[in-house]
Amino acid sequence: MSSLIPRLILSIGFPLLMALVVGAFGLGFFESARGLRDILMLAGVTLITVAVATFLALRHFVTQPLRAITAQLEKKSKVGPFLARASAKESRSRELAELVTAYNATLATITSMQVAEIETSFQMKQMEGELLLKTELENRNQQIEQANAKLEQRVREMTLLLDVAHQLGSTLELSEILKAVTQLVGISMGVDQFTAMLVEPDGTLKIAGSFGLDVERCASFQLKLGEGASGIAAQTREPVYITDLQSDPRYIRGPDDPDGPASLLSVPMICRDQFVGILNFTRLRKDAFGDSDIVLLQLMASQAALAVLNAQLFTRMRELNPIDPITGCLGPRHVAERLNVELLRAQRLALPLSLIRIEVDPYSARAAEEKGPAADDEILRRIAELIRKKVRATDVVARSGSEEFLLVLPDCGQREAQTIAEMFRRKVEQIGEAERDTTDNQMPRVTISAGVATYPEDATGLERILEAADTALRKAKAAGRNRTALFQMDGVDS
Repeated sequence: MSSLIPRLILSIGFPLLMALVVGAFGLGFFESARGLRDILMLAGVTLITVAVATFLALRHFVTQPLRAITAQLEKKSKVGPFLARASAKESRSRELAELVTAYNATLATITSMQVAEIETSFQMKQMEGELLLKTELENRNQQIEQANAKLEQRVREMTLLLDVAHQLGSTLELSEILKAVTQLVGISMGVDQFTAMLVEPDGTLKIAGSFGLDVERCASFQLKLGEGASGIAAQTREPVYITDLQSDPRYIRGPDDPDGPASLLSVPMICRDQFVGILNFTRLRKDAFGDSDIVLLQLMASQAALAVLNAQLFTRMRELNPIDPITGCLGPRHVAERLNVELLRAQRLALPLSLIRIEVDPYSARAAEEKGPAADDEILRRIAELIRKKVRATDVVARSGSEEFLLVLPDCGQREAQTIAEMFRRKVEQIGEAERDTTDNQMPRVTISAGVATYPEDATGLERILEAADTALRKAKAAGRNRTALFQMDGVDS
């Protein structure tokens, strides 16, 4: 402020001084002037002189410094509006220098704020990028987890199918196949109820195996083609899925079906375009089967259909073949015919004829459980081989049931037949014991029960002598098994 006042005084005083000089000069001129015209001319010259002097003073002290500062800012602003700075050297007063300094400080503050804004914007964009990357990684991880879950599910399904194929391929007995299917389905698929229905020659569907149901109550239940979910599946050869048994009119209630919420899936068993039967899967909740379940159970039904067809074909071949393929003995279909021939011969020659009915006692062993039906076949094969080696050429050894044998001994009395039956009982008992001493592949300890009946002491007709042998066998089993029993009349008419 102290430097500005002298400059203002100088700027105003110089024109005034000039005016005074001109006035003094004019005064002399006025004194010598002779008229109004000369006075006006003097005043005009004075005003012009004052204006020119003021203009020159303002230009020198104010206008030129401001233009110089402006020119600096315009030149430096080309680098960047926030990087331009004015120089105080061009200022011809301390006030202008302070103004330039304040201006530069304001620009510096604005520049700092702009830099902070740029840094904040960059950080925000960086955070947005990291957030997007994190979200993408989470989505990828979720996709990987879902893919792993699906893969694990497929592995479990393939393992189940392999187990089913192994179990179904280990036997040709239809009862064993149905038993294996029901156990695998109940344990592995998590169903609450299951039925396997086979088609009869007349086209009806009957329950041949079940899980989670009362077998006796379901034994008489049957459906016709087009009747109920199973009948519709049999007629259309396509799966029928009922999501709610309580509200679907296609459902026909069975004797042991659930009362509460449940869903049912009926899958036809088809192999080589041949319809075999229906597999029914029930879960005790609504809409309990997904698309993957339906596909898996269809594959299982195809495997079961192939196994059932093979078992049925094997049964027909065995019925036609007089020799049982497992034991090498006479098949059950030909037992009655051969026994009738031997009975007629005994009657004609007045010779005794004895029957020995043999049944394998129930057994439980780890080796047999691990091998499954194959272990049962091996046991029957060994028992049959032992018997065939000890009988005479004229004797008949037949397999009369799944675990039963019938020996027909021509010209053999009751006591002699009892001795032979007891010998077989002891030999069979030694099978597992001998093997335990010679190999690690142990057979279970097996025993048999035997019943003996003789013609003509115990019975005379074909049916009666068979009944007598059965009665003696039941007597041996009732006494504790692993023993031999003779038929006793007990007042029964022979």
